[in-house]
Amino acid sequence: MTSFEPPYLQRQMVNAEEKGRIGRMAAELIESGDTIAVDVGTTTLELAKAIQGRERLTILTNSLAVAYHLMESLNSGRFSGKIYVVGGELNPEQQSMSGSLGEQVLSQFRVDKAFISVGGMSLERGISDYDPNETGMSRRMIDAASQTIVLADGSKLDKEGFIEIVPMNRVHTVVSDIAPPKEWLQGLRSCRIRWIEAKKRGD
Repeated sequence: MTSFEPPYLQRQMVNAEEKGRIGRMAAELIESGDTIAVDVGTTTLELAKAIQGRERLTILTNSLAVAYHLMESLNSGRFSGKIYVVGGELNPEQQSMSGSLGEQVLSQFRVDKAFISVGGMSLERGISDYDPNETGMSRRMIDAASQTIVLADGSKLDKEGFIEIVPMNRVHTVVSDIAPPKEWLQGLRSCRIRWIEAKKRGD
């Protein structure tokens, strides 16, 4: 377990192909008219890039990178709707905004789906990450959502970040680049978690 997370731009280069597949698969779970929350992460950025062909979306995010790509897509007509950037303290290294101010704002909203990027995921400790402020924002998004959708490539499994976000029984869907490990199957069933594997094209 580590309390350190590399900078955002550095993390974008790690498992980039897998994150792209996960983001595209997760985007298919979004329906026209949805209200969604998207937290900070390199995998949720791939989700933002993949949103297209949907109408009347309402999107909340505390990620500057996600907000930028959503703005570009909105301007080019890839989807229609509104984007709300949730403010707070700016973290330039992680391109995020977080803290108690942002958490207070998020507590006022209710959304259909929260898309959460994680630093680690285990059946025993749930989903976890590294930054206390960002973790607090992710937790508020989950509290606001009817469905929690976790985006996690295979390197995040059986890994624990510094701070727990929520236990696994708060998760509804996992989108990953791999199938669930056999030793996870019983735990996933008991928590009623849907696991979606983002396969390579042609698989």
